[in-house]
Amino acid sequence: MSLLRSFRRNFVFFASLGLAFGGCGAPGTSKSDSSSDSSGDDLRTNDSSDDLVTPGDLSGTGSSGNQGCKDEADCTCVRLALLGSLDSKAIDKDTSAFVDWLNGSSGGTAKVTMFEQKPSFDAAFFEEFDILIVANVNSWSFSGEEKEAVASWVRDAGGGLLTLTGFTSEGNEPSATSQLIEFSGISYGSTKVAERGENLPIYYRGGTENLRNCLVRNGVSSNDAVITTPIAFSPESGDYARITQNLDYVGAYIGWEVLAPSDATVIAIDPTTQKPMVVVKQVGLGRVFVFGDEWVIFANQWVAQGTPTNMQMDAYNPCWVEASKSPTGSPFFHSVQSLYQTKQFWYNAVTWLAPAQQCEFVVIDEDVIIK
Repeated sequence: MSLLRSFRRNFVFFASLGLAFGGCGAPGTSKSDSSSDSSGDDLRTNDSSDDLVTPGDLSGTGSSGNQGCKDEADCTCVRLALLGSLDSKAIDKDTSAFVDWLNGSSGGTAKVTMFEQKPSFDAAFFEEFDILIVANVNSWSFSGEEKEAVASWVRDAGGGLLTLTGFTSEGNEPSATSQLIEFSGISYGSTKVAERGENLPIYYRGGTENLRNCLVRNGVSSNDAVITTPIAFSPESGDYARITQNLDYVGAYIGWEVLAPSDATVIAIDPTTQKPMVVVKQVGLGRVFVFGDEWVIFANQWVAQGTPTNMQMDAYNPCWVEASKSPTGSPFFHSVQSLYQTKQFWYNAVTWLAPAQQCEFVVIDEDVIIK
């Protein structure tokens, strides 16, 4: 598989529960000032471009020396479109943490628009966005012209395309989700993945002790995190290093294999089937990121809920991390929030997908490491 590199992305993107953006406008394009449009719901619009949050070093999680746009016409901030429903057949399918990430903003401008109903795909539509996140579009169909519009936007305009699947786990889902990525040669296959990985070990930051039981918590309506398969990420080199930096695992449960052509790169596999789970590819000026599941949008994969089953704060409790061993210097109990780096996954993915900017984006979240 070829290692395609691009030197056009020299910025830092913030993607977590709060966003800090430098305010700017697109070169050669216009940006709508309205807070909603006829085809989608604008989840977040903050038109103030006067302040740019520049946090200090939060134990490896902050960035300093950030500079925003000096001229409104010189650059654009990342504009995302979320296509399709977030509905899933999962029992515990709370997506509030993911939606909070999309909604969150501070200092500067950003815009994310959600389209639960299918919009018309044409050049005018794509001029408004830098990244498309494709969720549950199983009931949507696209004309040949619309598919070509997506391909052209990625290939010629440098758009970033990310797809999820596994919302229904029904037989028609792989082909339905593959419609918008056919041009890349990547597609979803008919083999289910991440079905039987609930007994696989989970280690923390290169450790050797299995901490899977730390996913179980008291005082929650469900412990769905514990049934997931841990999808492991190993450090990549070159341009793909962005995708895997500071990322060990995310959880997945009953998704679909990703079929990778020879000129794409497999970033992660399902440990139970050895089938690809994350496949990426650069296509012309743009990039495609294909993930074989949807659980990375569920709150049970984002944040710790309830309380630990073992409240001992000593060396005999494997889920307890004392301050001297904590990356932030503060003690904590292991949970899905530390063992699965879901926010880091999204930060890395969007950073890699986003087009070149003169704006700089900064994370303000101790769970996301940007160094």
